[in-house]
Amino acid sequence: VRTYDKWKGKKNGNGIPDATNANYTNVLSKPKVRSIHNTGKHHYGSQCSRNLANTPLSITLVTQTTFDRLPVLSFMCKRWSSPISAVVYMSSIELQSWEETEVAFLFDCPNVVLVPYEGINGTEKLNSFPINKLRNLALNQVWTSHVLVVDVDFIPSTGLDKSVMSTVKTINDGQNKSIPYNQYALVVPAFERLFPLEPPCQNLRDCLSIAKTEGSDFIPQSMTSLRSCITDKGNGECIAFRSNNFVRGHGPTESNEWLQKNDTQNHRPVSSFSDGYEPYVITPWCPTDNSNRNYIPLKKYSQDPWAPLSPYYDERFLGYDKNKVQQ
Repeated sequence: VRTYDKWKGKKNGNGIPDATNANYTNVLSKPKVRSIHNTGKHHYGSQCSRNLANTPLSITLVTQTTFDRLPVLSFMCKRWSSPISAVVYMSSIELQSWEETEVAFLFDCPNVVLVPYEGINGTEKLNSFPINKLRNLALNQVWTSHVLVVDVDFIPSTGLDKSVMSTVKTINDGQNKSIPYNQYALVVPAFERLFPLEPPCQNLRDCLSIAKTEGSDFIPQSMTSLRSCITDKGNGECIAFRSNNFVRGHGPTESNEWLQKNDTQNHRPVSSFSDGYEPYVITPWCPTDNSNRNYIPLKKYSQDPWAPLSPYYDERFLGYDKNKVQQ
């Protein structure tokens, strides 16, 4: 976790210190810069139940999006039937049509909670997008035992929420004694699709139209179709996310190795980490009856909500680059 209030070095436009003024490795080695300054700060807006028995063992997908990318979120909800919490960043002009937009959207995606957020201006959207503040607002709508925080342009495989729950339940029931409850994160491998010089679609709307075609594996729906996409070099190859230009971002996940072994081994430990590793992870959120009471933050008053089991995001991170590295 990187913090900047004590740094005198110049920061670039994304809030990341200029490499000429701060050494990344040396900074991370100092304990004082590993605090996220979030303890007890955000959780009073949490929807976690005061009665631990009421917390469902389920995963909420948490994301943030801009108004123009709502069609992507609509496609996401078709593959993820569990709860979704999304904050929608919009301009004052877009906000004027929000009520009718929300009604139409929720008609198709009743499992989604939408939270509108009015941005300041176009400059903020381009240069200082409050991405972690939006994530925290979305996290405050979560009332399930676990969360998966992803970017809106990542589409889950069909039924991912249900299939991964078997692993969550195994850990929750104490069958895997090597991973104490409240102290684990499940990494979800991420892939992307590359296209030849003449891609089948030129813009977001056209690409979504192809992807929504019944039976389409334009965006692979299953392990089988993903494997086919990886080996099909002619029609748009699938690769592990950013494995062609930023290996350390997701490299430690060893996604290809995981894919090859998945028939016999559904999950395994991540064997190594590196600076810049920023996987998509499922983490415990609302405490349940099965939670180890030693790891549940105490309530100051009986009417206070339970603090979530995982930390909120550091809202001093602005912009789009390297904003998940605090995980």
